[in-house]
Amino acid sequence: MFFLRLKKIALLFLAALLLGGGCSSKPSGFPNVQKTSVRVADGTTPIEGATVILTTESQSDAWGISAFTDASGKASFFTMQNGYSAEGAPAGQYKVVVQKDPDLPSRLSNEEIEKMSPEEEAKYHAKLDREKAAIKSVIPNTLGSVKSTPLTFEVGKDFSELTIDISKYK
Repeated sequence: MFFLRLKKIALLFLAALLLGGGCSSKPSGFPNVQKTSVRVADGTTPIEGATVILTTESQSDAWGISAFTDASGKASFFTMQNGYSAEGAPAGQYKVVVQKDPDLPSRLSNEEIEKMSPEEEAKYHAKLDREKAAIKSVIPNTLGSVKSTPLTFEVGKDFSELTIDISKYK
């Protein structure tokens, strides 16, 4: 359940970024952020399409912090609150969660799914679930939740950079 919550936060965050960065005014209580980047790799092989989330152990912050890696395995963190986003992360100590959906051969576009009847859609999602279960995750499961991740990271008062080599956690 927590995985779904993190995934939903990350997807909402990315949608806000793609739609122009949200509202124009900074919400009250929004933290000052520092430029912060991440690189995710498996040894020397970059991991494209990973979502990296910074969160406190209590998860009590009113904002979310995430990054989505490109083909080089690199990304910049963005902090978002109520539709407002800023590049960077607030200074502080964080737990680091790394997630990546497997590349599935049967994945359809949203447009194709919308054309399906409810029964066809249910069968499609069941097939995807079977494929996901059969494919070994690129990211070790221990990195996928706040409770199990051994990763921590401190964002400093200046530019911070996080490097994650997932081969160390397999």
